[in-house]
Amino acid sequence: MQDLKSEYVITLAKLLLKGAKDNFIEFTSTDIGIEINKSQQAASKIILELQEMKYVERVKKGHGYMIRVTEEGLSAVKKMSEFLYMALDSSPGNVHFNGTLVSGMGEGINGNENIQSDLLILERTHHDNDMLEIIAPVNIKQVLHLKNGDDVKVTLQTSKNKTESYVIN
Repeated sequence: MQDLKSEYVITLAKLLLKGAKDNFIEFTSTDIGIEINKSQQAASKIILELQEMKYVERVKKGHGYMIRVTEEGLSAVKKMSEFLYMALDSSPGNVHFNGTLVSGMGEGINGNENIQSDLLILERTHHDNDMLEIIAPVNIKQVLHLKNGDDVKVTLQTSKNKTESYVIN
């Protein structure tokens, strides 16, 4: 796939929204310029470049042109769409936080060492923004033999559908 400038993608998308996927449409360079927030001259240059790349096809009609997006242009937009979708749908994997353990509610129950927990983002808390609050079905300090003042590393493991957090000593 050729490198696509953002203005190419936007122009192709605007043309597709106007119906230029299956049909030639009347759409002047002035119209395109307005749609993509560029001058008529800049829009005309973009159209000529897209035509050179075989992403659009133009036919003369009277004093103007009819334009449509070609299969190559549609394919380029689809590839860009897939790329953007993957970028938006991806997760950073693991995010690590280092800190010092402090006293919490201590309401967890005893359990095994495979601790699944949740990261809390509270609107109302007595801690400042430097504090990471975690809730778990077990007493994390007891299970991991931790005490206040111990240095800890919290790994926040993300996935597509949910975020999970684990405490690792």
